[in-house]
Amino acid sequence: DDSNTFSEVAVLSKNWGSSLNTPKEEREDEGGPLAQRLQAQLAAAKQQLAAAKEQLATSETQRETLQDKLRTTEQERDKEKDKRITLEIQLERKKDNLVNEFMSQTDELEKTIARLKTELETEKRERKKHEEKLKQRVTELEDELEVVRAEARRGKALENLEEKLLEARSLGELLQSQKDEVELKLAAAEKKAEVAQLTLAQKDAEIDAKTFEVEALQEELEKARKNGGEAVAASPKQVEGDKEALVARIAALESELDDAMRLRKRLEKAQGVALSQLQLLQKQQEKVGDKEQQQQQQQINQLVKQNAELEATVKDLTESKDQLTKQLMQLFSKNEASPDA
Repeated sequence: DDSNTFSEVAVLSKNWGSSLNTPKEEREDEGGPLAQRLQAQLAAAKQQLAAAKEQLATSETQRETLQDKLRTTEQERDKEKDKRITLEIQLERKKDNLVNEFMSQTDELEKTIARLKTELETEKRERKKHEEKLKQRVTELEDELEVVRAEARRGKALENLEEKLLEARSLGELLQSQKDEVELKLAAAEKKAEVAQLTLAQKDAEIDAKTFEVEALQEELEKARKNGGEAVAASPKQVEGDKEALVARIAALESELDDAMRLRKRLEKAQGVALSQLQLLQKQQEKVGDKEQQQQQQQINQLVKQNAELEATVKDLTESKDQLTKQLMQLFSKNEASPDA
């Protein structure tokens, strides 16, 4: 901006100088308008020159301010440089101190590690000796424990035999209950069979009576048919009525006879079912008969005998187990009281 202003001022000055050197005749020819224009240009040039001077003064002030800032910045930079050099010197000294301290600590740690290794080796040897003693003691206790377990297994076998004895007794009671139930069912089936046989015999008698009555009525009807001609001549209405009554009676008897025959078939079927049930119950009773009952009783007697023998054995084993338990507790007490425990 300053260079442009100076250029404009130079141009105006040149123009103004050239206008001043214009011959008199030319100035007179141009007259008043030229002078006015020159004065206006001169006034504008003066204003521009004043503005340029003002800008130049401002630029100079800014330049001085910038120079002051530059000097201040350079001073601060020198101070920072001195600080940095001081810090580098301090850091180098601290690094040397840390290195020396680290080397000293490393030496101490190596000595400590060597000492701990020696102590660890000594402790391993002592622990190995203690483990050997402990293994030997554990082996002894395991042998004693195996003896106790063997006694416990014998006691468990006794308990299993007692359970089997109880199961056998329960089975005997169950078989006796089933036998009683089968006998009750057998008695009821026999009673039903007797009732069915009596009912069937009664129905057979009724059927025979009905059959005899039907045969008699059929004979009477046949006689009536033979004598029908004479009876019709004497009293046709009475003969016809007797004939119809006889036919109706025969039809009723035949219907009753059919019903009785169907009832007889049902009774025979029911009797067959009752006899089948009776035979089945008799077979069941034979299965749970005296032979099986004797076998169950023999098993029960054998189990009772074994139980008595095992009870005596258990008594001996219990006493032996108590003694072994007491010895084992004494061994545990001694083991806990010993320094190597």
